[in-house]
Amino acid sequence: MALIIGAFATVLEPSGDMGLAGTTGGGAGAEFRDGGTTELNDRDKERRKKAMTRAEEIQKLLDPSLTKLRSKKKENGLRNEFYKAIERYDDNFILIYTDGSFKLNQGSGCSIAIPRRKQVICIRTESKSSIQAEYEGILRALEVILSPKWGSQDSVVICTDCLSCLDSIVSIKASKKEVLVRRIQDTLVKASKRLKTLRLL
Repeated sequence: MALIIGAFATVLEPSGDMGLAGTTGGGAGAEFRDGGTTELNDRDKERRKKAMTRAEEIQKLLDPSLTKLRSKKKENGLRNEFYKAIERYDDNFILIYTDGSFKLNQGSGCSIAIPRRKQVICIRTESKSSIQAEYEGILRALEVILSPKWGSQDSVVICTDCLSCLDSIVSIKASKKEVLVRRIQDTLVKASKRLKTLRLL
């Protein structure tokens, strides 16, 4: 998204972060119980339940316009649908555009553009791939709207040009290796409860 590079750019440095069965008694007469295993199973069920609940919350934030065209894989179709989706949001919504890039020997960075507020932020990151840089852009946008300048009267649409990022973000459970995705999921839920409306596009 070329429009997120502009005269208002502010460059920031990365801030970082971007059971066993129980026994009683002793000796040969020890009594074995499976309470520990049962407790672990209950914990697993509770974790899965929480993950499902969080995924459902996040999926409600997704604008499905672009994901419907995924199977077609036509760039022009995606671009046109993106513009149409943006037009559906009236002046009551604040659009935030995010982008990220990585180039070998040049490093990585992400950008956030908020045209309504005439603000563009460019951030150097330590991402090792373009998709990680895209994630960073989305996360930084969420961090911006969690600042004191934003509140319960704001309706926001975060726009990204990376469908694979959206797929991972709205998945039921990110893998343990996808720390950045899990941070985005957590921050999304937090931001959605603070704002009047939050959408992902």
